[in-house]
Formats: sequence, structure tokens, C-alpha cells
Amino acid sequence: MFVPREVEVVDPKDLLEKGCEASCGKALETYQACAARIEEKAGECSGWYGDYVHCVDSCVSKTLFKKLA
Repeated sequence: MFVPREVEVVDPKDLLEKGCEASCGKALETYQACAARIEEKAGECSGWYGDYVHCVDSCVSKTLFKKLA
């Protein structure tokens, strides 16, 4: 009986996101500044976080779909 070895599957999106984080540094800094501002007060930074995630996703999409095809 053939029993295949377990192979760890790596999600290419995770690797691409790490590479794209540098190009989205300004959006990340803006989000982190917002988080620091509201740390002691009420508020939320979902808009700034959304901008950062959108930046990373836009960067990733340029390469990811070519790898999946």
C-alpha cells in the first residue's frame, strides 16, 4: 500500500503579502498612528486599517493570479 508523505502546503498569498508590506508602509504607519491616538480614548481606526489591507491586496493581486493560473 502506498502512503504519501505529508507535504506542507504553503499559501503563495502569505508569501506575497510579506513582500508587499514594504510598499504599503505609509498606509501601515497611518493606521498605527491612529491606533496610538485612540489607545486611551474611545474611537476606531477601521478606515485606516481598510486602506492598508486594500494596498496589500492590490499589490498581491498583480502577481497572485499569475501563479494560480
